Parts: sequence; structure tokens; C-alpha cells
Amino acid sequence: MVINLYEIFSTALTLFLGGGWFVYYKANKRIKEGEATQSEASGWAKQQQVYQTTIEDQQKFYEHLKADFNVVVEENSKLRQENNELREKVNGLEKQMLDMKREISRLGRKLEALSKEEKEQRKQQA
Repeated sequence: MVINLYEIFSTALTLFLGGGWFVYYKANKRIKEGEATQSEASGWAKQQQVYQTTIEDQQKFYEHLKADFNVVVEENSKLRQENNELREKVNGLEKQMLDMKREISRLGRKLEALSKEEKEQRKQQA
């Protein structure tokens, strides 16, 4: 019985110390941990790539938006300039109309005065 226990003990000791199942288990565990780490790193790399793509898309959109904004600013300044020119023209026309109204009123008063003089002259001749 002593020999059987010794053989069992030496077989078990050989399995654990000599490589066997324990070494295989440890190596397999390390391989799986390495694969998990590699998979996690790959996931982070893909996520970083998505972030980079998103940043590039946002930068392109920002540049496009900035270009559109610059076009709008230019159009706005042109419209303001045209508006000021038209306003000056309208103000000039209004001034001309006011001057014409004054001239018409003055001529109307002259005409009235002349017509009164003419009536008086007719009365004197008659």
C-alpha cells in the first residue's frame, strides 16, 4: 500500500510540477487573457477611429457652414449698400417732390394774383 500511495503521490506531483495539466491550464488562461486584452484594445482602436471620423466630419461641416456664413455676410453687406443707395434716391426724389410742390404753390399764388389783377383791369376798362 505504501508503494501505491507513493506512485499516486509521484504521479500527481509530476503532473503539477512537471508541466502537465497545471502548466496547460495556466498557459491557456494567459492566452485567453491576452486575447481578451487584444480584443479590448481592438475595440478601443475602432472606437477611436469612429471618433476621428466624427471629428473630421464635424470639421468639414464647420468649414462648409463658415463658408456659407461668409457668403451670407457678403450678401447682407451688398443688400445694405443697395438699400442705402435706394434710400438716398428716395430721399432725393422726396426732396424734389417737396420743391415741386412749393414751386406749384408759389406759381398758384402768382396765378391767383395775376387773375385778380386781370379782373381788376377788366373792371376798370368796363
